[in-house]
Amino acid sequence: MKKWAILLLSIVAIIAISHLLITSSEINIEPLASPKLAEIEDWEEMTLSQSEISKGDLLLVNHEHPISELALPENVINLYDQNQFDLNFGLMNTDLWLPERMVLPFIEMIEEANSVGIHDFLMTSGFRGFASQEQLYEEKGSEFALPAGYSEHHLGLALDVGSKNGLMSEATEGKWLAKNAWKHGFILRYPEHKTDITGISYEPWHFRYVGLPHSAIMYEHDLVLEEYIEYVSGYQEGLLVTVNAKDYLILYYSLDTDEKQIHVPVNYPYEISGTNVEGIIVTIDLNV
Repeated sequence: MKKWAILLLSIVAIIAISHLLITSSEINIEPLASPKLAEIEDWEEMTLSQSEISKGDLLLVNHEHPISELALPENVINLYDQNQFDLNFGLMNTDLWLPERMVLPFIEMIEEANSVGIHDFLMTSGFRGFASQEQLYEEKGSEFALPAGYSEHHLGLALDVGSKNGLMSEATEGKWLAKNAWKHGFILRYPEHKTDITGISYEPWHFRYVGLPHSAIMYEHDLVLEEYIEYVSGYQEGLLVTVNAKDYLILYYSLDTDEKQIHVPVNYPYEISGTNVEGIIVTIDLNV
């Protein structure tokens, strides 16, 4: 095993006792609890450029952090015209778009709601290009919309979801999503008690995909994305996370130079996401 990997294991094993331990039946963050980590014997170097900060599912987009065109998704489809998916939710209009890879996670989440008798979901907005966002901003104004380049809808990871039964803040559909969306990688992006942090008023209809295990940690810790990126960056030694008996390793790297050498496992799947701030997050799936 390479020296740096041995050092990583040692550091993870001695993370301070003050680290928050979650004792949930579904979510657990425990630096000492993953024997699978010791199985990662083969690592390889990867060179990342500054552009990687602007790509991925964990990008922070807000008034202070606009996105570049590098973050725009590929393979965006019109949900009204598609025929490869059996949609289990309604569409507000015929001009609703999502990246193809996002449709199935959303369908699976709604299927779980359907299984407990909650059926009346209505998608009202998905992906928006810069031109569409600028038009919306001109029509609605700054109180109801963000200027082009500052909206999460550009990422194709944000969905506005309504209910046929009324306001999402009161409807069963809204309450169910707020409590269960994290299980499918989604978060309620603009909760009512975090407006001072997000800078956005309460939007019970706006859900954002960040993926597991990140959505689980954010839900359990009651963190919005602004807080979560700061949280992860504070554990550059690594976080071991267990969600529903599945183990993940999260590593944070600061991209403070034009190029950065990082290490990724050879035999385990991983994902790399920029934060749109100053670093990247590597998520390693230890369940193969």
